[in-house]
This record gives sequence, structure tokens and C-alpha cells, in this order.
Amino acid sequence: MFWLHFALLAAVAGGFAMLVVGTINRVHALPLSHAVLHRIRQGHDLLIVGFALAVFAGAGWFGPALLRGGQLDQVGTGWRIVGAVCLSSLAVALLASAARGLRPRPAAWSGTQSRVVDIAAELGRTPLR
Repeated sequence: MFWLHFALLAAVAGGFAMLVVGTINRVHALPLSHAVLHRIRQGHDLLIVGFALAVFAGAGWFGPALLRGGQLDQVGTGWRIVGAVCLSSLAVALLASAARGLRPRPAAWSGTQSRVVDIAAELGRTPLR
């Protein structure tokens, strides 16, 4: 059960990371200075690492102690809600990636036509150096 619980906690942490990455993408679309965006991104990076540590410590080691032999039915309502939100965000991200990967490529991307152009012949002289 250790590896199953470990995988579940890792998926919850990964789902939270997906939520934060989506937030980062939205924030970077705002007209903010580079310095402000850098600080916000640093905060998001700390959030990702901090939440993963909180999940593994709070639900894995302490609390219901899933990594030390605890059972999933011992997990509290708060952890269940957080887990459901994070796992659903991970599922949506994986489904969106799969749908994008299975979609056929546009013709503009899959064309392989190319030609070599002799600039000197086109201009009638050697181009500037």
C-alpha cells in the first residue's frame, strides 16, 4: 500500500502544480514589469514545493499517515477536498494533452516542400557583405 499511497500523494502534488502553472500563465499575460513577474514566479515556485512537502508531511507522514501504514478512510474532509480538486486538475491536464496529441496536424505544419534560392542569381549581382 505504501507505493499506492505514495503515487496518490504525488498525483495530488502534481495536480496542484498544474493549477499553479495555469495561474502563472494567466499572470504572465498581464501587463506587469519583468521584475514583478519574476517575484510572482518565485512565489509560485515556492508554492509548488511547499504544497508538495505539506501533502507528504500532512497526509503521508503525520495526520492519517498514509506512508506509514494509514488507511485512506482515515483522511479528513479537508484533505479529501484538496485531493479531489488537485486530482481533477491533473486529469483535465492529461486529457487535454492527450486530445492535443491525437489531433491531426494542420497541413501547414506537415508540409515538406522546400527550395534552394540563389540570391545572387535572383538579384543579378552578389548581395552586400
